[in-house]
Amino acid sequence: SRIVEDTVFSGDKRYIISSNLYIAKDVTVTFEAGAIIQFYEDTQGYYDTLYNSPTITNDGGTLIFNGTQDNLIQIGPSEKFYDSPCIIYSWGMTIFNHCNMENVYAQKSDYATNSGVKIDYSTINYLNPAMYEYSEGKKVFCSNKLVFYVTSISNSVLMLNNYAGYYFGRNGEYSGGGI
Repeated sequence: SRIVEDTVFSGDKRYIISSNLYIAKDVTVTFEAGAIIQFYEDTQGYYDTLYNSPTITNDGGTLIFNGTQDNLIQIGPSEKFYDSPCIIYSWGMTIFNHCNMENVYAQKSDYATNSGVKIDYSTINYLNPAMYEYSEGKKVFCSNKLVFYVTSISNSVLMLNNYAGYYFGRNGEYSGGGI
């Protein structure tokens, strides 16, 4: 679906992202404190997470997850798809404020001049998210690559669980070993 006008999603409700969601250029979408954004629907049989994960794509608008210290916004996969990625692409501005995120792959565009992802007062937890595809009806592991490309991150915690190594930066800095 596509959001084409300014929209506010009230807090203390669960919003399920089971298919691609697009935010149009110059549109502001706000999730208020206490909202739960759940990727994947537990009633779904399976998702081909390599090619067919539900995504939120900010096509040049502003996407704001605006939690508070006492009422965080929760963003993550459903219980059934606990190891699947929650993908958010930003060709506009995406802001996470007071959020608790699990397996969120946040990525700003290199090609859109005004794009960005800003994270403040949030916890980002990766529970070894894995990308899968289905071949002949069987789930096949493809990758557990962490994709997290942001403009700024402050006052936040990044927790990486079950990663054998990590890679930070665009200039080739690499450090192997467990985290």
